[in-house]
Amino acid sequence: MTGKELECRVARLLNREGAFVRKRVDITRWLAERVQITDIDVLKYDFGTDLSVRRTIVECKSGDAKSAPKEVDRLFWLHGVRTLVGAESAMLVTDKQPNARIRWVADTLKVDVQGANDVARRENIIGVVTNAAWGAHDPEYIQTEERIFRSVKDDRDLQTAVWFFRSGFWFLDPGIALKRTVALIESLSKRLIDSLPYDEAESIRWLIADGTVCFILAVTQLAGMILKLPLADFQTIMTERMSEGLAPAAQLKQLSSAVDRYMLAIFEQAGIPPHISIEAMGAFYPTPPPYLDPLLEVVERFGERPLAARNAALALDVLVGHRIKGGRLDWPDLGAFQVQDTDATLSLVRVALAFLAGNFGLPSFVSEAVPSRNIIPKNGMLNV
Repeated sequence: MTGKELECRVARLLNREGAFVRKRVDITRWLAERVQITDIDVLKYDFGTDLSVRRTIVECKSGDAKSAPKEVDRLFWLHGVRTLVGAESAMLVTDKQPNARIRWVADTLKVDVQGANDVARRENIIGVVTNAAWGAHDPEYIQTEERIFRSVKDDRDLQTAVWFFRSGFWFLDPGIALKRTVALIESLSKRLIDSLPYDEAESIRWLIADGTVCFILAVTQLAGMILKLPLADFQTIMTERMSEGLAPAAQLKQLSSAVDRYMLAIFEQAGIPPHISIEAMGAFYPTPPPYLDPLLEVVERFGERPLAARNAALALDVLVGHRIKGGRLDWPDLGAFQVQDTDATLSLVRVALAFLAGNFGLPSFVSEAVPSRNIIPKNGMLNV
Protein backbone atom coordinates (compact mmCIF):
# COMPACT_ATOMS: atom_id res chain seq x y z
CA MET A 1 0.00 0.00 0.00
CA THR A 2 1.40 3.42 -0.96
CA GLY A 3 1.56 6.32 1.46
CA LYS A 4 -1.23 8.18 -0.31
CA GLU A 5 -3.46 5.11 -0.28
CA LEU A 6 -2.89 4.67 3.44
CA GLU A 7 -3.67 8.35 4.05
CA CYS A 8 -6.97 8.03 2.17
CA ARG A 9 -7.87 4.85 4.03
CA VAL A 10 -7.18 6.42 7.43
CA ALA A 11 -9.01 9.62 6.46
CA ARG A 12 -12.04 7.57 5.40
CA LEU A 13 -11.95 5.60 8.66
CA LEU A 14 -11.90 8.73 10.81
CA ASN A 15 -14.53 10.36 8.59
CA ARG A 16 -16.79 7.35 8.87
CA GLU A 17 -16.39 7.41 12.64
CA GLY A 18 -17.87 10.91 12.60
CA ALA A 19 -14.85 13.23 12.57
CA PHE A 20 -14.11 16.02 10.13
CA VAL A 21 -10.83 15.33 8.34
CA ARG A 22 -8.35 17.14 6.13
CA LYS A 23 -5.37 15.50 4.43
CA ARG A 24 -1.90 16.86 3.62
CA VAL A 25 -1.93 20.05 5.68
CA ASP A 26 1.25 21.97 4.91
CA ILE A 27 3.26 23.22 7.89
CA THR A 28 6.21 24.82 6.11
CA ARG A 29 4.15 27.52 4.38
CA TRP A 30 2.56 28.45 7.69
CA LEU A 31 5.93 28.74 9.42
CA ALA A 32 7.36 30.74 6.50
CA GLU A 33 10.69 29.07 7.21
CA ARG A 34 12.73 26.69 5.10
CA VAL A 35 12.60 23.78 7.52
CA GLN A 36 12.50 20.06 6.94
CA ILE A 37 8.99 19.34 8.22
CA THR A 38 6.69 17.19 6.17
CA ASP A 39 2.97 17.80 5.83
CA ILE A 40 0.48 16.68 8.45
CA ASP A 41 -0.86 13.61 6.65
CA VAL A 42 -4.28 13.74 8.28
CA LEU A 43 -5.76 16.41 10.55
CA LYS A 44 -8.81 15.30 12.50
CA TYR A 45 -11.46 17.48 14.18
CA ASP A 46 -13.74 15.89 16.79
CA PHE A 47 -16.62 18.10 17.97
CA GLY A 48 -18.25 17.33 21.29
CA THR A 49 -21.91 17.80 22.10
CA ASP A 50 -21.01 21.28 23.43
CA LEU A 51 -19.06 22.03 20.20
CA SER A 52 -15.75 21.85 22.02
CA VAL A 53 -13.17 20.64 19.52
CA ARG A 54 -10.33 18.16 19.84
CA ARG A 55 -7.73 18.17 17.08
CA THR A 56 -5.57 15.15 16.30
CA ILE A 57 -2.58 15.11 13.97
CA VAL A 58 -2.07 11.77 12.23
CA GLU A 59 1.05 10.46 10.53
CA CYS A 60 0.56 7.58 8.08
CA LYS A 61 3.63 5.44 7.44
CA SER A 62 3.94 2.68 4.90
CA GLY A 63 7.05 0.55 4.38
CA ASP A 64 8.73 -2.72 5.27
CA ALA A 65 9.82 -4.03 8.63
CA LYS A 66 13.33 -2.54 8.20
CA SER A 67 11.85 0.91 8.64
CA ALA A 68 10.96 0.34 12.31
CA PRO A 69 13.56 2.88 13.58
CA LYS A 70 11.92 5.48 11.35
CA GLU A 71 8.64 4.75 13.08
CA VAL A 72 10.25 5.79 16.36
CA ASP A 73 11.46 8.96 14.64
CA ARG A 74 7.91 9.69 13.52
CA LEU A 75 6.65 9.28 17.07
CA PHE A 76 9.08 11.98 18.24
CA TRP A 77 8.07 14.09 15.22
CA LEU A 78 4.40 13.76 16.16
CA HIS A 79 5.15 14.69 19.76
CA GLY A 80 6.89 17.87 18.64
CA VAL A 81 4.42 18.91 15.95
CA ARG A 82 1.47 18.33 18.27
CA THR A 83 3.03 20.88 20.63
CA LEU A 84 3.90 23.26 17.78
CA VAL A 85 0.38 23.44 16.34
CA GLY A 86 -1.45 23.17 19.67
CA ALA A 87 -3.26 19.94 18.83
CA GLU A 88 -4.75 17.92 21.66
CA SER A 89 -3.59 14.49 20.47
CA ALA A 90 -1.50 12.66 17.90
CA MET A 91 -1.56 9.25 16.25
CA LEU A 92 0.81 7.17 14.14
CA VAL A 93 -0.71 4.66 11.71
CA THR A 94 1.47 2.08 9.99
CA ASP A 95 0.63 -0.55 7.39
CA LYS A 96 2.38 -3.11 9.62
CA GLN A 97 1.65 -4.10 13.17
CA PRO A 98 3.82 -2.06 15.57
CA ASN A 99 6.03 -4.11 17.85
CA ALA A 100 6.23 -3.85 21.62
CA ARG A 101 9.13 -1.37 21.55
CA ILE A 102 7.26 1.04 19.27
CA ARG A 103 4.15 0.80 21.42
CA TRP A 104 6.23 1.51 24.53
CA VAL A 105 7.75 4.63 22.97
CA ALA A 106 4.29 5.73 21.82
CA ASP A 107 2.85 5.29 25.30
CA THR A 108 5.74 7.24 26.81
CA LEU A 109 5.21 10.13 24.41
CA LYS A 110 1.42 9.92 24.78
CA VAL A 111 0.98 9.27 21.08
CA ASP A 112 -1.54 6.70 19.87
CA VAL A 113 -0.23 4.05 17.48
CA GLN A 114 -2.28 1.84 15.17
CA GLY A 115 -1.32 -0.97 12.83
CA ALA A 116 -2.98 -2.52 9.80
CA ASN A 117 -4.99 -4.98 11.90
CA ASP A 118 -6.19 -2.18 14.18
CA VAL A 119 -7.41 -0.16 11.20
CA ALA A 120 -9.16 -3.20 9.70
CA ARG A 121 -10.91 -3.94 12.99
CA ARG A 122 -12.21 -0.38 13.24
CA GLU A 123 -13.35 -0.51 9.60
CA ASN A 124 -15.34 -3.65 10.35
CA ILE A 125 -16.99 -2.03 13.36
CA ILE A 126 -18.33 0.90 11.29
CA GLY A 127 -19.31 -1.26 8.31
CA VAL A 128 -16.74 -0.28 5.68
CA VAL A 129 -16.79 -3.88 4.44
CA THR A 130 -20.45 -3.59 3.44
CA ASN A 131 -20.44 0.12 2.56
CA ALA A 132 -17.08 1.31 1.26
CA ALA A 133 -18.11 4.95 0.61
CA TRP A 134 -15.03 7.20 0.61
CA GLY A 135 -16.80 10.51 1.20
CA ALA A 136 -14.37 13.36 0.56
CA HIS A 137 -11.30 11.11 0.57
CA ASP A 138 -11.58 8.99 -2.55
CA PRO A 139 -8.00 8.27 -3.78
CA GLU A 140 -9.06 9.33 -7.28
CA TYR A 141 -9.56 12.89 -6.06
CA ILE A 142 -5.86 13.29 -5.22
CA GLN A 143 -4.73 12.82 -8.81
CA THR A 144 -7.42 15.15 -10.12
CA GLU A 145 -6.57 17.80 -7.55
CA GLU A 146 -2.86 17.63 -8.33
CA ARG A 147 -3.57 17.90 -12.06
CA ILE A 148 -5.86 20.91 -11.93
CA PHE A 149 -3.73 22.81 -9.44
CA ARG A 150 -0.60 22.21 -11.50
CA SER A 151 -2.44 23.71 -14.45
CA VAL A 152 -2.80 27.04 -12.60
CA LYS A 153 0.63 27.10 -10.91
CA ASP A 154 1.49 30.40 -12.60
CA ASP A 155 -1.68 32.14 -11.44
CA ARG A 156 -0.66 34.05 -8.32
CA ASP A 157 -4.20 34.67 -7.05
CA LEU A 158 -5.25 31.03 -7.37
CA GLN A 159 -2.00 29.85 -5.79
CA THR A 160 -2.70 32.15 -2.83
CA ALA A 161 -6.07 30.44 -2.38
CA VAL A 162 -4.59 26.96 -2.84
CA TRP A 163 -2.01 27.47 -0.13
CA PHE A 164 -4.39 29.20 2.25
CA PHE A 165 -6.76 26.22 2.18
CA ARG A 166 -3.85 23.77 2.36
CA SER A 167 -1.93 25.55 5.09
CA GLY A 168 -2.81 28.92 6.64
CA PHE A 169 -6.45 28.27 7.45
CA TRP A 170 -5.66 25.35 9.76
CA PHE A 171 -3.37 27.32 12.06
CA LEU A 172 -5.34 30.57 12.46
CA ASP A 173 -7.86 31.68 15.04
CA PRO A 174 -11.31 30.71 13.67
CA GLY A 175 -12.42 34.35 13.46
CA ILE A 176 -9.42 35.43 11.39
CA ALA A 177 -9.63 32.25 9.30
CA LEU A 178 -13.31 32.95 8.60
CA LYS A 179 -12.64 36.53 7.45
CA ARG A 180 -9.95 35.45 5.02
CA THR A 181 -12.07 32.55 3.81
CA VAL A 182 -15.08 34.69 2.87
CA ALA A 183 -12.79 37.19 1.12
CA LEU A 184 -11.38 34.37 -1.00
CA ILE A 185 -14.83 32.93 -1.70
CA GLU A 186 -15.95 36.34 -2.93
CA SER A 187 -12.93 36.91 -5.19
CA LEU A 188 -13.02 33.36 -6.57
CA SER A 189 -16.76 33.56 -7.23
CA LYS A 190 -16.25 36.72 -9.29
CA ARG A 191 -13.69 34.90 -11.43
CA LEU A 192 -15.96 31.95 -12.22
CA ILE A 193 -17.36 32.99 -15.59
CA ASP A 194 -18.51 30.87 -18.52
CA SER A 195 -15.57 31.67 -20.84
CA LEU A 196 -12.82 30.28 -18.57
CA PRO A 197 -10.56 27.43 -19.74
CA TYR A 198 -11.73 24.08 -18.36
CA ASP A 199 -8.83 23.48 -15.92
CA GLU A 200 -9.00 27.02 -14.54
CA ALA A 201 -12.75 26.79 -14.03
CA GLU A 202 -12.43 23.38 -12.40
CA SER A 203 -9.72 24.58 -10.01
CA ILE A 204 -11.85 27.58 -9.01
CA ARG A 205 -14.85 25.33 -8.38
CA TRP A 206 -12.76 23.06 -6.16
CA LEU A 207 -11.37 26.01 -4.24
CA ILE A 208 -14.79 27.59 -3.73
CA ALA A 209 -16.21 24.25 -2.56
CA ASP A 210 -13.33 23.68 -0.13
CA GLY A 211 -13.60 27.28 1.07
CA THR A 212 -17.28 26.81 1.81
CA VAL A 213 -16.52 23.73 3.91
CA CYS A 214 -13.80 25.69 5.74
CA PHE A 215 -16.28 28.49 6.43
CA ILE A 216 -18.73 26.09 8.06
CA LEU A 217 -15.91 24.53 10.10
CA ALA A 218 -14.92 27.98 11.41
CA VAL A 219 -18.54 28.86 12.19
CA THR A 220 -18.90 25.61 14.15
CA GLN A 221 -15.82 26.41 16.22
CA LEU A 222 -17.05 29.94 16.95
CA ALA A 223 -20.52 28.66 17.84
CA GLY A 224 -19.02 26.74 20.75
CA MET A 225 -18.78 30.05 22.65
CA ILE A 226 -22.56 30.38 22.71
CA LEU A 227 -22.89 27.39 25.01
CA LYS A 228 -20.35 28.78 27.45
CA LEU A 229 -21.11 32.53 27.53
CA PRO A 230 -24.13 34.81 27.94
CA LEU A 231 -25.37 35.91 24.54
CA ALA A 232 -24.35 39.54 25.10
CA ASP A 233 -20.79 38.52 26.01
CA PHE A 234 -20.62 36.26 22.96
CA GLN A 235 -21.72 39.11 20.69
CA THR A 236 -19.12 41.44 22.21
CA ILE A 237 -16.32 38.94 21.74
CA MET A 238 -17.40 38.16 18.18
CA THR A 239 -17.51 41.87 17.34
CA GLU A 240 -13.98 42.31 18.66
CA ARG A 241 -12.68 39.23 16.83
CA MET A 242 -14.24 40.25 13.55
CA SER A 243 -12.79 43.76 13.96
CA GLU A 244 -9.26 42.44 14.29
CA GLY A 245 -6.73 42.55 11.50
CA LEU A 246 -3.06 41.73 11.81
CA ALA A 247 -3.19 42.80 15.46
CA PRO A 248 -5.71 42.04 18.25
CA ALA A 249 -8.55 44.51 18.74
CA ALA A 250 -7.15 45.77 22.04
CA GLN A 251 -3.83 46.70 20.40
CA LEU A 252 -5.64 48.36 17.49
CA LYS A 253 -7.65 50.46 19.95
CA GLN A 254 -4.45 51.58 21.70
CA LEU A 255 -2.90 52.41 18.33
CA SER A 256 -6.00 54.39 17.33
CA SER A 257 -5.91 56.41 20.56
CA ALA A 258 -2.20 57.17 20.12
CA VAL A 259 -2.72 58.28 16.51
CA ASP A 260 -5.68 60.45 17.54
CA ARG A 261 -3.61 62.22 20.21
CA TYR A 262 -0.79 62.78 17.76
CA MET A 263 -3.09 64.15 15.06
CA LEU A 264 -4.91 66.44 17.49
CA ALA A 265 -1.61 68.04 18.43
CA ILE A 266 -0.75 68.59 14.77
CA PHE A 267 -4.21 70.02 14.01
CA GLU A 268 -3.93 72.38 16.98
CA GLN A 269 -0.53 73.66 15.84
CA ALA A 270 -1.87 74.12 12.31
CA GLY A 271 -4.82 76.14 13.60
CA ILE A 272 -7.44 73.72 12.26
CA PRO A 273 -10.87 74.31 13.88
CA PRO A 274 -11.83 71.79 16.60
CA HIS A 275 -14.97 70.58 14.81
CA ILE A 276 -12.86 69.50 11.82
CA SER A 277 -10.27 67.86 14.09
CA ILE A 278 -12.94 65.82 15.86
CA GLU A 279 -14.34 64.54 12.55
CA ALA A 280 -10.93 63.09 11.72
CA MET A 281 -10.69 61.14 14.97
CA GLY A 282 -11.07 57.35 15.09
CA ALA A 283 -9.79 56.66 11.59
CA PHE A 284 -7.70 53.75 12.89
CA TYR A 285 -10.29 52.44 15.37
CA PRO A 286 -11.08 48.76 14.65
CA THR A 287 -14.49 48.38 13.05
CA PRO A 288 -16.40 45.16 12.32
CA PRO A 289 -17.15 44.15 8.73
CA PRO A 290 -20.53 45.09 7.24
CA TYR A 291 -21.66 41.46 7.29
CA LEU A 292 -21.26 41.10 11.07
CA ASP A 293 -24.98 41.06 11.96
CA PRO A 294 -26.02 38.31 9.50
CA LEU A 295 -22.89 36.36 10.46
CA LEU A 296 -23.83 36.55 14.13
CA GLU A 297 -27.24 35.15 13.23
CA VAL A 298 -25.62 32.20 11.42
CA VAL A 299 -23.27 31.45 14.31
CA GLU A 300 -26.12 31.73 16.82
CA ARG A 301 -28.21 29.28 14.78
CA PHE A 302 -25.34 26.79 14.97
CA GLY A 303 -24.96 27.36 18.70
CA GLU A 304 -28.65 26.77 19.30
CA ARG A 305 -28.46 23.31 17.68
CA PRO A 306 -25.08 21.88 18.72
CA LEU A 307 -25.96 18.22 18.08
CA ALA A 308 -26.70 19.08 14.45
CA ALA A 309 -23.94 21.68 14.11
CA ARG A 310 -21.19 19.29 15.17
CA ASN A 311 -21.69 17.37 11.89
CA ALA A 312 -22.31 20.31 9.54
CA ALA A 313 -18.79 20.63 8.10
CA LEU A 314 -18.49 16.86 7.80
CA ALA A 315 -21.84 16.58 6.00
CA LEU A 316 -21.03 19.31 3.47
CA ASP A 317 -17.55 17.86 2.91
CA VAL A 318 -19.06 14.48 2.06
CA LEU A 319 -21.61 16.07 -0.28
CA VAL A 320 -18.95 18.22 -1.98
CA GLY A 321 -16.74 15.18 -2.47
CA HIS A 322 -19.57 13.07 -3.86
CA ARG A 323 -21.42 15.58 -6.01
CA ILE A 324 -18.87 18.25 -7.02
CA LYS A 325 -15.50 16.50 -6.97
CA GLY A 326 -16.85 13.09 -7.87
CA GLY A 327 -19.47 14.36 -10.31
CA ARG A 328 -22.02 11.79 -9.14
CA LEU A 329 -25.75 12.26 -9.60
CA ASP A 330 -26.95 10.16 -6.66
CA TRP A 331 -26.84 11.17 -3.01
CA PRO A 332 -24.40 9.69 -0.47
CA ASP A 333 -25.59 8.01 2.70
CA LEU A 334 -24.72 10.57 5.36
CA GLY A 335 -25.80 8.10 8.02
CA ALA A 336 -22.70 6.06 7.18
CA PHE A 337 -20.67 9.05 8.39
CA GLN A 338 -22.47 9.18 11.75
CA VAL A 339 -24.65 12.17 10.81
CA GLN A 340 -27.50 11.37 13.19
CA ASP A 341 -30.09 14.00 12.23
CA THR A 342 -29.56 14.69 8.55
CA ASP A 343 -32.47 17.12 8.23
CA ALA A 344 -31.34 19.31 11.14
CA THR A 345 -27.70 19.26 10.05
CA LEU A 346 -28.44 20.12 6.42
CA SER A 347 -30.81 22.86 7.56
CA LEU A 348 -27.85 24.57 9.23
CA VAL A 349 -25.72 24.01 6.13
CA ARG A 350 -28.36 25.76 4.01
CA VAL A 351 -28.39 28.73 6.41
CA ALA A 352 -24.62 29.08 6.03
CA LEU A 353 -24.77 28.76 2.23
CA ALA A 354 -27.54 31.36 2.02
CA PHE A 355 -25.35 33.76 4.02
CA LEU A 356 -22.41 33.20 1.65
CA ALA A 357 -24.61 33.56 -1.43
CA GLY A 358 -26.24 36.76 -0.19
CA ASN A 359 -23.07 38.48 1.02
CA PHE A 360 -20.26 37.08 -1.13
CA GLY A 361 -21.87 35.82 -4.33
CA LEU A 362 -21.39 32.10 -3.65
CA PRO A 363 -22.30 30.31 -6.91
CA SER A 364 -25.32 28.04 -6.90
CA PHE A 365 -23.33 24.91 -7.80
CA VAL A 366 -22.40 24.53 -4.12
CA SER A 367 -25.98 24.76 -2.84
CA GLU A 368 -27.04 22.36 -5.60
CA ALA A 369 -24.78 19.75 -3.98
CA VAL A 370 -27.01 19.86 -0.89
CA PRO A 371 -30.36 18.02 -1.16
CA SER A 372 -33.57 19.92 -0.61
CA ARG A 373 -35.80 19.03 2.30
CA ASN A 374 -38.34 17.15 0.22
CA ILE A 375 -35.90 14.39 -0.79
CA ILE A 376 -34.64 13.56 2.71
CA PRO A 377 -36.41 10.47 4.10
CA LYS A 378 -38.21 10.78 7.43
CA ASN A 379 -35.63 8.56 9.10
CA GLY A 380 -33.05 11.26 8.40
CA MET A 381 -30.85 8.95 6.34
CA LEU A 382 -29.78 10.47 3.06
CA ASN A 383 -29.45 7.43 0.84
CA VAL A 384 -31.80 8.12 -2.06
